[in-house]
Amino acid sequence: MAASARLFRQLAVRATAATGATTLLAANCDGTKPPGTRELNRLPTKTGEAPKLQRLPSKDADLPEPPSTPASTASTRLHGLVETRDVEGLRSLLRDGHVNLAARNGDGLTALLVAARLREHEAAEIIRLLTDAGASVDDIDRLGRGALHLAALAGNPATTRVLLQRGADPRRVDARRGATPAHYAAAFARVDAMAMLCAHDAKAVRDARDRLGRSPLHWSALSAHRPWASQGSLRVADELLAAGASPRARDRTGATPAHAAARLGADAWLDQLAKRDTGLLDERDNRGVSPLDMLETRYRKTRLRSRFAFDNWSLQIRLPRPFSRD
Repeated sequence: MAASARLFRQLAVRATAATGATTLLAANCDGTKPPGTRELNRLPTKTGEAPKLQRLPSKDADLPEPPSTPASTASTRLHGLVETRDVEGLRSLLRDGHVNLAARNGDGLTALLVAARLREHEAAEIIRLLTDAGASVDDIDRLGRGALHLAALAGNPATTRVLLQRGADPRRVDARRGATPAHYAAAFARVDAMAMLCAHDAKAVRDARDRLGRSPLHWSALSAHRPWASQGSLRVADELLAAGASPRARDRTGATPAHAAARLGADAWLDQLAKRDTGLLDERDNRGVSPLDMLETRYRKTRLRSRFAFDNWSLQIRLPRPFSRD
């Protein structure tokens, strides 16, 4: 509630008398979510020209989907013991020797990669056993993700710590997006995993960029509007900023994390950044659009939709009832 109020209060400063500052301050101050993300973005124009409109992306489709519990695709006894978290059985198998640690299951995963996806507390001990037996922390899946990517995605700080201790590279990028483990931790609001990555190598986290030039802070902003990530994303942003991440980092389109948050309606996340640096809201991307412009566009669309709905409702109750000729 307070976050939306503060953001739209800044809009009121820019509002003209025709817009009505009082109405502007009242918009969305109750904490309700602004309308969907298919918005028209008003671009700056020369004096006397009609405003140009550009459709904004409907969603953050370039981010990976939230992880789900994987179905068992064990193809070896080793994979089966890892998936069932049978630590004693695994220890016995490794003690006997003659185990192919590089074998892959139906999903193309080695036993170490399977262990990295686990969220249970046994996962860290399983990774210790596998690496002590000679498993490589440099194994990757079909998408080019290493064990550290999968551990960050799962949000297991214990496995993240063990993998870092065993030499997993926090700068490794995946094949599809060029994303590091820190990007994955940011996208899924994995606070503890992010804290572990920042503590291990803050510079690697600060300097991380995907193929579109987006930092982990961008990825956090892109997920912050999701209900399941809203609170965690605030804490992830705190971890990143404490590690020295720049809130004014720009991607290839010139957009900052504040642009992503404003576009998708992550008002609380945006408010948290704006408290640290109020100038963020006026930063312009390569199209000349600022986060404040995006907020203003969302506000105007909200007013238009609300007025249209009210007018139609009023019209319906004023219409005479159909009469019968009988």
